[in-house]
Parts: sequence; structure tokens; C-alpha cells
Amino acid sequence: MTVNYFLDTTSSAILLVVQHKGKKIKHSTGHIKPTSNWDKTKKQVRSMFNGYESINTELKSLKDYVEKIIREYKILNDHQIPTLDYVKSRINVDGNNKPIESEKKDVKTFQDLIKDYLESKKATVKSSTYTNYSDAIKKIKDFQKEENSIITFEGINAQLIGKYKRFLSKTKMDQTSIRSYLRQFKYILNWGIENEYLASYNPSIFKYKAKKGQGHIIYLNADEIEAIENYIPTSKTHEIVKDYFLLQCYLGLRISDILTLRKEHIKNGHIDKVTQKSKIRVYNPVSEKASAIFKKYEDKQTKYLFPTFSIATINTALKKIAEEVKINENIVTVRFIGNEAIEEVVPKYKLVSSHTGRRSFATNLIYKGCPIAVVSKLLAHSSIAITEIYFKDTPDVIAFIAKNYVMEQEIK
Repeated sequence: MTVNYFLDTTSSAILLVVQHKGKKIKHSTGHIKPTSNWDKTKKQVRSMFNGYESINTELKSLKDYVEKIIREYKILNDHQIPTLDYVKSRINVDGNNKPIESEKKDVKTFQDLIKDYLESKKATVKSSTYTNYSDAIKKIKDFQKEENSIITFEGINAQLIGKYKRFLSKTKMDQTSIRSYLRQFKYILNWGIENEYLASYNPSIFKYKAKKGQGHIIYLNADEIEAIENYIPTSKTHEIVKDYFLLQCYLGLRISDILTLRKEHIKNGHIDKVTQKSKIRVYNPVSEKASAIFKKYEDKQTKYLFPTFSIATINTALKKIAEEVKINENIVTVRFIGNEAIEEVVPKYKLVSSHTGRRSFATNLIYKGCPIAVVSKLLAHSSIAITEIYFKDTPDVIAFIAKNYVMEQEIK
């Protein structure tokens, strides 16, 4: 997409022209100059004309503004080029080349945006995804309550987002979750731009450089999984989340694939499904224990086998379950709040999450002697290198794999 000036030879009007793939839009600058005063090469008024400097400065300002519209759209939309209609709708400037408000439209606020954004997602996304959107907006509302102020479009700047980052950090949230909430905030603003709630914002204010903590990547061993199996749920939520988790331990599926399981995915004693994240088809065997869980839900008349909860709800329930069955081995972790590194000794149950079951599946298979290449296939990883990341911070598993590799070499 190119932005340039041309002099209309018929009317002598200086036009701003935006072109893309053989199509163009024209925008009158309001200036009319004879052909003799126009430099075709430099696309500006010739210096011989009185007042050329102020006109050329104005033209440069308008061109810069339009290029900024295109540039920001690409940043916010994964480098996609905007349509000419979108650019045309944004070129609404006064004599100073500044955006002017449309008198025909009602002024919408940030509060309108978050309400309408959530409403728009209700009918277009899975219930689990919608719950995550809802959680993100609740977090923004909680932030407003703590600050005792309402967010406005004019107030969305580096200072505000800096406060929001500190707010998220104060909740002792892990850095991956903080990054996720910041990303959701950007998604909301991007939707707002597309639907003309706001003109633009500076995406760089959402940058979040997480410091990597030296934690302990956990998995549950056979005894700990058995403790979960024997757990008697204290609520319906705990019962369903327990089943999610055990299926991950038995099948190695991501939580997103557990939540989107349908009856037709279970056939001939296997899970036959294209995974949500990697889009790789898995054909994993279903054990007797997994079959017993599926039977509990086989009469459900819903699209998916299981009721859906947000990841936050699942993780909270899992930690509570793990605590109740006394998965409390002490683990040394390092986390960061801002630039401060905090070393903590925490009970293992506090580190259990929706990914622990999948990691436990993989690690326990390795301990049973299953080749890592096979484990990689069962996990629907695109390469063994990705599977190896599972074990890079788990010294005991690395030692086990290395020991077996040495023994194999000696036997050869």
C-alpha cells in the first residue's frame, strides 16, 4: 500500500492518493496550484511559489498521518494490510491534519467498549473461551475499583498500563498469566478500533518483559495420581475438574482438547481427534480408567462431553484438590515481582495446574521406558525438540533418560 500526492491536471487540485493492488482512493487536500508550481518528482509544491514551505509541511503532516494509520493497523492485526475503505474512513481531518470527531455518532466510552466486546463474543466463541474473556474484563473492572477511577480512552497511556501491570503483580499472579491479561486488554482495544470506539492507541505500552524464574517444573508420580483418584469431591466443580485432570494423566491431552471432546472422538478404544493448538491428529489409546470417566458423561445431550470452566477456575480447584490429598512436598521456586527476585519454598500442591496432568502423562511414560519419540507423537508435538523442553528443567528425568541411553550403548 502506497501513499503519495498527485496534481489533478484538470482541476489543478493537489490530491492525496492511497493505492493498493491496482485500486486507489483519492482525498482532496484543499489546495489548488497550477501545474507549473508542482514538482512531479518530489510530489510537492516548487520552491519558487510564495508560501511553499507551509503547504509542503502541511502535506507532509497529512501523509505521515495516513502512513501512521496503515502502520498501526498492521501492528495490531498481525501485519495484515488494511482495506482502502478502512483507510478512507480514517482520513477525516481538519485544516491542521488532526482527526476530528464525527457529529453524527454518539460518543462511546471505554466502559461501553468492554460491555459490547463481551456481548459480541457470547455468540461467536466457545463457552470456555468466553469465560476467559469474561475473566479478563473482570480483572480490568477490579483494577478500576482499586484505583477508584474509570478508564477513559484518553487515559490509556504508559502510566495507566504500568499501574495495571503492578496491580496484576500484586495478586501474586505468575508472569505468563500477567502477559495473558495484557494481551486480552490489547484484543479489546483492537476490537474497539475495528468498531470505531477509538481511533488508535500505542501498542508498545503493553510490552511486558517477564523475568524467568528458576522454578521447578512439576509432575505427579504414580502415588500422587492415585491420591487424586481416591479423592472424594466436595463439590460438583471439584468432581468435574478431577475428571479433567485424570484424563490428562491417562491420555496426555491438553486441557483445551479435554474441554472440546465429543462422543464421536472416542472410537475403537482410542481418542481420534485433531488437537486444538497444534492441529495434529492424535490416536491415543483409552485405558479402562479413562473409559470409566467417559461413561459418567455419555448421556449428556450437550455438544461437548464435559461442562466447561475457565482455566482460572480449573487451576484453583486443582490446587485445592492437591492440597486436600496432601501433595505437599516442598519445592524451591524463584519468582519475580517487578525486578525483585523472590525465592520461595512452597508445597507442591500450589504448583499444580491444568498442564500438570499432561506433563505427568509424559514423564511417567518416560520412566516406564517409552521412547521419547513415541511420547512426542502421543502429545501431538510437531517435533521431539518440543517434547524435550518438558524435561529440560527436570534433572531426575534427564538423569533417567541419560542412564538408559548409556546402558543401551553398552549393550550394543
